Amino acid sequence: MLQHKSATIISELKNYFSSSEKIFQTLLTELRSLNITDKQFQSVDKNNSQYGGYQKFILLIFFPLFGVKDISHYRESPLYQIVKCGKDVFYRFIDNPNFSWRKLAYQVNLRLLRRIEKSIIGH
Repeated sequence: MLQHKSATIISELKNYFSSSEKIFQTLLTELRSLNITDKQFQSVDKNNSQYGGYQKFILLIFFPLFGVKDISHYRESPLYQIVKCGKDVFYRFIDNPNFSWRKLAYQVNLRLLRRIEKSIIGH
């Protein structure tokens, strides 16, 4: 009997990430390889925040790893103990009308697809 696809994916992820330190290191390495830069977030960083757009973006990506369901639950999370900023920082970041989230998502997806294609063709 065939295993369910999600069970297979989860077991592959468990093998890939053997420890919590490796999870964060691997995730940061993968994010760096996508060449997402601060320049892409310039229109978002016009407020007086100590964190730049790229840092806020990375923190939002870490939300699920720290069990943060949404921004309103951020202050109760372990991530808040590491990076103590108000939840308004994230709300302003997401609600910025000068930033094209669809464009960034499209670019990231294209880069991921290219990497996957290379790894499939390369093997």
